[in-house]
Amino acid sequence: MRSPVRSVLSFLSHEFYESLAPASGLTRPARVAAAARRRQADARPGSIPPGGRLVNAAVRAQVGTGANVLIPGLVVSEGAPKTVLIRAVGPGLEQFSVSGVLAQPVVTRFVGSEGFMSNSGWNSAASASDIRAAATRVGAFSLAEGGRDSAILVSLSPGPYTIQVSGANNTRGVALVEVYEVP
Repeated sequence: MRSPVRSVLSFLSHEFYESLAPASGLTRPARVAAAARRRQADARPGSIPPGGRLVNAAVRAQVGTGANVLIPGLVVSEGAPKTVLIRAVGPGLEQFSVSGVLAQPVVTRFVGSEGFMSNSGWNSAASASDIRAAATRVGAFSLAEGGRDSAILVSLSPGPYTIQVSGANNTRGVALVEVYEVP
C-alpha cells in the first residue's frame, strides 16, 4: 500500500512542493500536508485554471422512464464552435463489473425543449467511423462493434444544451453519459 505522503506527493507539482523548502523547519510530511492545504486553498470549486479548459465530463446514474430519464446539461462558452463526442454507455459498462446496466441507451441532444439529434446504437450512425476515430483521439474506452451503446458527434455553437439519456422501449438501468471536447 502506498504511504499517504507518496499519495499526496503524486498530486503535487515538483515546484509547488519545493516552494516549502526544508529550510522552513517543517518535516517532510508536514511540508507535504502544508503544500496540499495551500493548493486546496488556491483552487476554487468548479473552476478551470487560467489557460486550461474542461475536455471531458461524465456522470453515471440510474436511468428511469418518463420524468426520471438522465438529463445532464452543458454550456459551450463564447468563441468558436466546439466539436463534441457525446456517448451514452449501458452494455459497455459490464466490462467494468457494473451490473443492472441500461440494455440500450438512447441519447438525444436538445436545444431548449427541442430534440435535434438522437442515436440508439453508435454503429448505426451515419458518422460511425468518425465517432470511432473521435473516441480514439480523446482517449475514451472502446465501445463494442455492433453493441447497443449510443454516441453522437456534433459541432456545437456557443450556448446551452441538454442531453437526454433514456432506455429504448422504456427500459431502465444504469448508464454513463460522457461528453468529450474533440480537438
